[in-house]
Amino acid sequence: MNRGCASCGWAGLPIREVCPNCAGTTWRENLHGTGTVRAVTRVHRALGMPFDPAQVLALVELDSGGWVIGAGSDPEVGARVAVGQDRTLAPV
Repeated sequence: MNRGCASCGWAGLPIREVCPNCAGTTWRENLHGTGTVRAVTRVHRALGMPFDPAQVLALVELDSGGWVIGAGSDPEVGARVAVGQDRTLAPV
C-alpha cells in the first residue's frame, strides 16, 4: 500500500499516522501511476507450492512519491513502468 499526505504530498515508508513533513494527519491512497523499477525478484516457490513459471515482482518508486510492489512479465532495474490499479506493471 502506498499513501501520501493530503496536505503536502509527502509519501514514504514506513507508513505513519502523522506526516513527518507537515504534521498532517489526513492521507490519500495512491496505488497506481508511473515510476522507476528499483529492485526485481523472481518467486519460484511459496509455502511449498511451486510457481511455474516463476512470479516476477518489482519494487517501484512512484513519481508521485512512495513505493509499490507490482507484478510484471520481466521488468529490469531502472526501467520506467506504469503501475495499474491492480498493481500490474507495463513498460512506459
